[in-house]
Parts: sequence; C-alpha cells; structure tokens
Amino acid sequence: MKSPFLITVRLFAILATPALLPEQLPAQYLSHQGFISFQEPEGGFKPLFASLSVDGVPVRGTGAPQVSQLFSDTTFANIPNGTTIQKMKDSSGREIWNYPLGAEVAHKIEFKDLSHTLFELRILRKITETQWDFASYSPNTTRLQEATLSRNHYMGNIPFTITLQISDHISSRLDLRRISLTSCKNCHFSNSQASYQYPTVSEAGPCGFTPGNENGIRSWIDTYQAKFGHSPFSNL
Repeated sequence: MKSPFLITVRLFAILATPALLPEQLPAQYLSHQGFISFQEPEGGFKPLFASLSVDGVPVRGTGAPQVSQLFSDTTFANIPNGTTIQKMKDSSGREIWNYPLGAEVAHKIEFKDLSHTLFELRILRKITETQWDFASYSPNTTRLQEATLSRNHYMGNIPFTITLQISDHISSRLDLRRISLTSCKNCHFSNSQASYQYPTVSEAGPCGFTPGNENGIRSWIDTYQAKFGHSPFSNL
C-alpha cells in the first residue's frame, strides 16, 4: 500500500502544475494579471502574418514600411508571485534562465487604426520543467472592452480580411493570412538569440525574454522591483 504521505505529495504536485492555457481569456487579461512590458532585441524576426495585401497590393515581408505603419507588436512577461527566474551557467559558461512554472510571455499585436483594433494575442506559458504551451487568441468583436478572446485552433494559413479606419478620411482594406500555429515553437527555437537554452524544438520557450537582451528587459526589471520590492532574478 502506498504511503498517505507519498499520495499527498503527488496530489500536491499535480495540483501545483500549471494548466494549459485556456480556451478563452478576457480581453484585459494582461492588465488583470499584472503583465509588464519589455523590448525585444533590435532587428528580431517578427512573423506577424504569412502574407498581406493592402488595398489589393501585395506587401513583401514583415520588414516592409507598410507593416510598421499598420501593426504594433508589444511584448510582455509575467512570473507568478513568490517566484524568481533562476540564473545559472551551462557547461560552456553561457547564461541560462530557469523560468518558474507558470511564467508567461505575450505578444499583443494591434492594428494602428483609430480604434487600436486587436489582431492577435499570442501567449506562451511554462507548464512543466521542459515544456511551454503556445497559444494564439483572437477577439470575437472589434470592441475590445466587450471582447472575449478565443483560442485559435485552425490549420494552415487561414485568410483574414478587415477594413481599418486609419484616420477620419482614410480607410484601408487588409487581406492577410494568419501564421501557421504549428510554426511557433520552430520560430522560437530558430530565432531566439539564446536558443541554446532549449535542447530540442519541443522544449522551445521565450524568444526575446532571454539572456542577451538585458537592455530590452531593463525597464521590465525596474518596474517589477518597484512593484514587488525585490529582484525577479536569483542566482544558483
């Protein structure tokens, strides 16, 4: 017969393990949970869409001028209260961050129209010591205050069309295809400047919220310390 103590410990471990990201989120999830913004590394690859046409004219790549004129991509991070990100070194002397269970990193992608319409909220959550859950959410209405965000489960690069009111006198029609949901982990594994943290693609985690981006994360650290009174990092 198994010891009641062992049963209790295992049950506690199961209950303490962060759940997968849910099927729906409130539109104000980031602010409600206390996420803090940070800056991604300069020149980082940002796959906002698979393809895009503006008023019938194809846009070539996410680096095209029209993209920065039409989209904003703000990044955020959050760690559970009472936890820290543990800094350590690997066998080659490179810094590794051991994120706490339940840590989350988010991309909030909005259109630069008069209403700041939300396009997608992309989130990853650490659910085990080696696994992150990746999810993309879309609003069910353009009125963000009333919106519920639903987790996307589409296959491939599905089409999406929207007409944006850029100013009082200018509107634009955008025809785009969303990125493939299966590409997220591959992208993070291939493009993170600290991809050495992840032994395999299936273990990929944050892309910009990593060692090597201390300048971009400095404001996140300062805001965290002012809010909680201690550093979000600890050393092993």
